[in-house]
This record gives sequence, C-alpha cells and structure tokens, in this order.
Amino acid sequence: MGSIRAAILFSGGLDSLLAYRIVEKQGVEAIAIIFATPFFPPDKAIHLAEVNSLKFRVIDISDTYLKEVLISPEHGYGKRVNPCIDCHLFMIRAVGRLIDRGEFDFLVTGEVVGQRPMSQTMRAIKDIGVKSGLEDLVLRPLSAKLLDETLAEKNDWVKREDLFAIEGRSRAVQIELADKYGLKEYSSPAGGCLLTDPGFSRRARVILDHFTPPEAIYFEAVKWGRVFHIGTSLIIIGRNKRDNNMLRSLIIPEAVFFETINVPGPDALLISYEGEADPSACFPVLARYADGPTGADIVLEYTYKGVSKNVSVKKKRIKADPI
Repeated sequence: MGSIRAAILFSGGLDSLLAYRIVEKQGVEAIAIIFATPFFPPDKAIHLAEVNSLKFRVIDISDTYLKEVLISPEHGYGKRVNPCIDCHLFMIRAVGRLIDRGEFDFLVTGEVVGQRPMSQTMRAIKDIGVKSGLEDLVLRPLSAKLLDETLAEKNDWVKREDLFAIEGRSRAVQIELADKYGLKEYSSPAGGCLLTDPGFSRRARVILDHFTPPEAIYFEAVKWGRVFHIGTSLIIIGRNKRDNNMLRSLIIPEAVFFETINVPGPDALLISYEGEADPSACFPVLARYADGPTGADIVLEYTYKGVSKNVSVKKKRIKADPI
C-alpha cells in the first residue's frame, strides 16, 4: 500500500495550519484543500500555504456554493448572511467525493470544540459528521481526544496519543503549538469570510432578496465602491482608481457601464433585477460624485448591450445613502 493521504480543509488560519502539521508529523501525506468563492477568495490561503511550505490544491466552488448553500441554507444563517453549518457541511461533502474517487484516505479539519457558537459546538460537529456520511472519516486533531475515535486512529494512520484535547475560544495552546511546529505566518482568528462582514452582508442580502437566480458575479461586483439600491437596480460607484479598474474588469452582459467624460469622476455599474435596465436611474447619483461644483454640467457616457451614448446631467445635491 502507498502512503496514506489526508485532505486538509484549509483556510490559512492558525487551526487549519496546525491540523496540517500535526498529521504531517505523523507521516501522513497532507494536501491543503483551498476552496474559492466570491466570499472567501483563495489569495490569502494560497500565500499562507506557500510561505509555510504546504502542498495545496485550489478548488473553485462558486456556482454550486450559491445554489446549494447560500440561497436557502437548511440550518439558516448566523448573525449576518453566513450559513456556517451548511457551508462546512458542503465542503466536507465535496472532499468526501474526492475520498470516494480514491484521491484521499481521510479528511482533516482544524475545528476546535466550543470555539465557534454556531458550527463548532459538540452537537454541531456530531450532526455534520452524521449528515455528511463521513463521520468516521473526519479527523479533528486539535480536539480529537474529546471526540470518538475515527478511522485514521483505528487504523493507526495517526496515533491518538499525539493528538490534542483543546476546547473553547482561547488560542493559548495553539499559539504555543505554532512555535513548536515553526509556523512562519498565519491569519488572524477573525477569519476571512465576507458573509460575516456587516457591510458586505447588507449588500449580499439585497442580491439574495431581489435577483432570481443570483449570479456569483453580482457578489463580486458589490465588493467594490459605494453600492446603492435605487428603484429596481443596484448601482455601484467607484471610490478610487482601484475600484474603477475592478468595475471595468467585470463582465456582466446585462449591466450598464458608466464613466464621466468632461471632468474627473468615478466609473459605475448599474444592474437591474426587473427587465430592461434604466440608465437614467444612475445619472443623478453618479453626477453627485463627479468633480465640479453644484450646478455644473457633467457629461456621462453609458454603454448598454454594446451601444454607447452620452448624456449631460446637472450636478445636484441629492440624498442617496449607500447600502
């Protein structure tokens, strides 16, 4: 038999880094699995895998994640629009399919009993194991001694005595282990999921409420600039050069793209959720953020379905609050 291979659910956080190191030190071939969606981009996790010399694989799950997790999570949302339990269950099942194909022998996570109130309680951990159908295949090395033995321990792929019994929200033990295992860098405990961010979650809620079906590119768009919900449209207005460049790079066939012509100003996108887009909805708010005094004529160019037109709009003081 060849070497035993473990897939590590990897976020770049301290716990998932430690989980990788713990099984690697026991002679298991560890591969960090980095899932990518608009809500947790892979860049930071890739950087941390590279700087800590980890083997890794990136898997983009954007489209299936929207359909199977975010739109209608079985276990509901957390404080924001974060479907933490369904998200974790989805990822475990995704790795389960890799195990079924013979690519890995078992799955490892960095979960710590009692660390997160929604997805890492003892009950949630056991529930996820049962519902995923992988209960015996998921090893949680940081809290393994608090949990039932898994297949990896029963088969002596890892030694239970070299695993841990960490629980609760304190990171003191993990920080000591980070020094022991020589970790060079790791991300903060807060995590990097945008669905837990108050500002982004408000924008995501509008998309979920009004677009059927919501597309991954819409969530990507509302990461940038000021976002307004006006009438039947979302309007996204760049705040700086970086925002403008990102908005220009997005390919959304049904969106209207705006730019100012005669004065410096922001670029913008309008995405309608009800039939034909109405470019005029964007005119007042875009003119509001263009350079020039109140009353100035602002020339806007807008492009819709490949056709560009110019319009002159008076800059006015208007009340329009970003989401």
